[in-house]
Amino acid sequence: MLIKTPTGANQTARTFVVNVSDSLKPGFYEQIRAAEKEYGEQVEKWQRLVIRLKKERSSALLRWELGAKIKGFFDALRAKSSFVVTNKLEALAHDLGVSESALGYILRMPERFTKVEVEKSKLKWSKFQEILDIRDDAKMRDCVKLILAGRILLDDDIRAFKRKANRRDPP
Repeated sequence: MLIKTPTGANQTARTFVVNVSDSLKPGFYEQIRAAEKEYGEQVEKWQRLVIRLKKERSSALLRWELGAKIKGFFDALRAKSSFVVTNKLEALAHDLGVSESALGYILRMPERFTKVEVEKSKLKWSKFQEILDIRDDAKMRDCVKLILAGRILLDDDIRAFKRKANRRDPP
């Protein structure tokens, strides 16, 4: 399923595009319309968080909350209706005015850290953004421990740790 703006419509108008065969299932039209309505309502809430993010640029917790809310919506949509949005980042970038790259980090945040971990760490967003690029969870957590212990202080040090952690040894 895709989220698109209908041809000739206002850019804020959004619709879910599905396979014709899916649309023939009983009750499908009502399900899709309900999902579109819920998506629109959630986008309004997410937009308010994005506005707050522009004022609180270094807030990792606010980004965690936005990521958790977005992830929760799409997980519930899939569980409730078996709908899977295949252009999620593209649609969200359009609807929230945030780059796909930034959204990728925001959506990974609640997948890799709990809210409590983010709160306790008191780390700024720039640190988390660097840390989230470490592929291995154990190494990522080691990096966080080193930061919190004061053994890694600068973003350049995080990047050096990240390069080493993500290096693939030849077979």
